[in-house]
Amino acid sequence: WEHCHNSRNECFSFVDNLEEYLQKLINKKNEKNILYDIENQILKILDREGPVYQPDLFKKFPSTDKNKIKKIINELEIQYVIEKEKYKNSYLISYKT
Repeated sequence: WEHCHNSRNECFSFVDNLEEYLQKLINKKNEKNILYDIENQILKILDREGPVYQPDLFKKFPSTDKNKIKKIINELEIQYVIEKEKYKNSYLISYKT
């Protein structure tokens, strides 16, 4: 434990701080891997089925938050991999032509 003599801060442990930081990095990497896997699955669905409505994609990933799926779709659209076409209250997702 380290003590800050001229400070109002509490005593701290460098090791504990580093372990917390490393754990945050590991969690962030795992989250990115999960998002990458979902992205690949979405692209495989588009390969197999062609254009898909966004609510149908949500149904194919029931354990995944809808906002994460929307984020992945928006990133793919920004990368010009897919396109979203407005259809009623949703979007039709397809490969960019």
